[in-house]
Amino acid sequence: MAYITVQELQRELGVFDDNIDELAFADVIADAQDIIERTTHRRFEVAADETRTVDYNDLTVNGRSLFLPWDLCQITSITNGDGTAISPSQYVTTPRLRSVSGSTVSLPANSDAWPWYEIVLLSSSDVAWTYETDPEAAISIVGRWGFSVTPPAAIKRACARLAAWLYTQRDDLRDRVDTAVSEDGILLLMSDLPTDVQRRLLPFVRH
Repeated sequence: MAYITVQELQRELGVFDDNIDELAFADVIADAQDIIERTTHRRFEVAADETRTVDYNDLTVNGRSLFLPWDLCQITSITNGDGTAISPSQYVTTPRLRSVSGSTVSLPANSDAWPWYEIVLLSSSDVAWTYETDPEAAISIVGRWGFSVTPPAAIKRACARLAAWLYTQRDDLRDRVDTAVSEDGILLLMSDLPTDVQRRLLPFVRH
């Protein structure tokens, strides 16, 4: 899915012609989304579950805490390194904000919600992070790996503004030969973006 629709880009550009080149609009939306994800090092829309594994080592495990190397916004299941399932009632997330429906733990869809970077086993759970044979890829988590399931309003606004700018500047960008533009014409540096887009994206940059 794209962060914005062709119709939203039309409104941003003030173009309401029924004969627009929808393919060209879709292309600049995809380019804008790619730029946003590359400059922030984050995904702001995750449509499906993905299984990722986390090593058991000094960087990821500290007592009851499991530190995640990627953004996580929804948890479907967690399997400890010994093969046992960990239920939502046995852990909390950091930040604490979350909602639970059955066995699925979700990040509430509001502007104050940031992705989880830590899973903490409750002291009452009588569970500890562990592994059996190899510490590598010991702990398995199924969920939505990204900043959010759907893009926040600020990201949608940045995408609309950036896509509109790319569309109006497409001929100039195609002619650029400096190293800030890749072979396919995608901007690679935050400093190349319009100032208002930079302001919207900077708070979301993952360091």
